[in-house]
Amino acid sequence: MLRGVLRVSLERAGDHEIVGEGATGREAIDLGNALRPDVIILDMMMPEMTGVEALAVLREELPDVSVIMYSSMIRSPELGEVEVERPPGAAAWITKSSSMADLWAALERLG
Repeated sequence: MLRGVLRVSLERAGDHEIVGEGATGREAIDLGNALRPDVIILDMMMPEMTGVEALAVLREELPDVSVIMYSSMIRSPELGEVEVERPPGAAAWITKSSSMADLWAALERLG
C-alpha cells in the first residue's frame, strides 16, 4: 500500500516519470535492467532479497543508476529499531518517516 501512495505522490509532483514498480528485490533488479531508469528507489525490507542485497546486484549490473534507499528503519534504538547506516553504493538514504519533500530533494539532486 505504501508503494502505491509513494507512486501517486511522485506522479502528482509531475517532475519525474515513473517507469516501473516492483514488489520484490528481484523485480527491482529485473525492471532496472529492462528499463534503465536514472534513479531507483529501494525499500530495505522486500520479499526474495533485502534492499541491501538488491543494491549490491544493481551496483554491479547498473553502475550508472542512482539508488535511493527508502526505509522505515530509523535511528531510534529506544523504539526497538536497529540503527542502520546508509549502505555502500546508495546515493541517498530516506526514512519513511521523512517528509515527501526530503524524497523530492533527493530525486532532484540525483535525477
